[in-house]
Amino acid sequence: MHISSTTDKPLRAGTLVGATIAATLSLCISSADAAAPKKDAAGKVAVPAQFAVTATFQELMDAEMDATSEKIWNAVSIVNDESGTHQKTPSTPAEWQELRRQAIRIAEASNLLMIPGRPVAGPNVKTTIKSVEPLDVAAIQKRLAANPAALAAFAQSARTVALQLVDAVDKHDVQKLSDLGGSLDEVCEACHKTFWYPEQK
Repeated sequence: MHISSTTDKPLRAGTLVGATIAATLSLCISSADAAAPKKDAAGKVAVPAQFAVTATFQELMDAEMDATSEKIWNAVSIVNDESGTHQKTPSTPAEWQELRRQAIRIAEASNLLMIPGRPVAGPNVKTTIKSVEPLDVAAIQKRLAANPAALAAFAQSARTVALQLVDAVDKHDVQKLSDLGGSLDEVCEACHKTFWYPEQK
């Protein structure tokens, strides 16, 4: 959570989700052999016929997860202005409905993250997260391929939080909405530190 003197900033009263992530990781990793994607004779990951991977991880994050998560994080904020300090929260049916849409999008985007065979980025595309220097796309791809169970665990944790967000929105529970925004942030950051920039742990 942040307080700004002039502009709205997201409240991220994070709840501890480490235990949940760890438990999910343990469950998934214990069945890693079963969860590992199948490969064809050439050693390439075989994507089930019903799925057609179109977007890269970078494109999926940009189109779905990033913008959607920001709307959740900005839903509850502290505002300091000439009239004093006050809390900004969803207040109309339309605002609550829009937040519900965003939570559903996060839940379904989390499912998409688990489809095997998705490249990190397109050819000659650089990717950065919290870093001025471009990240090593090949290294990220290698880490993802080596541990699909961990990726699935993080995605499932994000989906669980998203479904809890739907429930909080349906109940117009502002405090729960704020807390779960923090939980979502923790899941995302844990995944990034595992696959995208582990050297920054």
